[in-house]
Amino acid sequence: MFANLFFTLFGEQGGLELAEGLAAESSVRLLNNYSATVNLAAVRINGEHGREALPLLKRAIELDPKKSWPHTLTASAHRKLHNWAASLKSADAAIAIEPEEAEAHFHRACALAQLRRPAEAITALRKSLELDDEEFSAEELEKESDLKPLVALPAFKKLIAEIRRAEEASNEPPKKEPVKQN
Repeated sequence: MFANLFFTLFGEQGGLELAEGLAAESSVRLLNNYSATVNLAAVRINGEHGREALPLLKRAIELDPKKSWPHTLTASAHRKLHNWAASLKSADAAIAIEPEEAEAHFHRACALAQLRRPAEAITALRKSLELDDEEFSAEELEKESDLKPLVALPAFKKLIAEIRRAEEASNEPPKKEPVKQN
């Protein structure tokens, strides 16, 4: 229940301040609670305080080294800080634990794009979308600032076109089955 308090504050107006107050009042309890630590870190990242999330994520990894999510969040925090090499390293650590972690593949794609490794970035982006094709729309991907180095590439344009076709196909009304005559 304690951990869920942080999660409920995620994205709420004033949530970061409330979460920080709760963390200050319950620091000993927080220190040994994996879920609360991860949830507070997510609130901090969402509140543009990625640097402050990093010690919490390090602690979460110590508490449960077999979970990929703190590594994925660490990749996100490093992306917000424009620390591309650290973001890539964290995304790779998450993928090593959970190869099907779509968000880790996405953070990996962004870091690789910023590190000017476009072929690898496209591969990672494709993998992310293969694992979770509803996570991002074509429009969102085109607007993602960390993917800007890829926008002019034919492979990226092809991927966006594929996504658009899939989006259009999913928006089509279902075809009616012909009525069988007896």
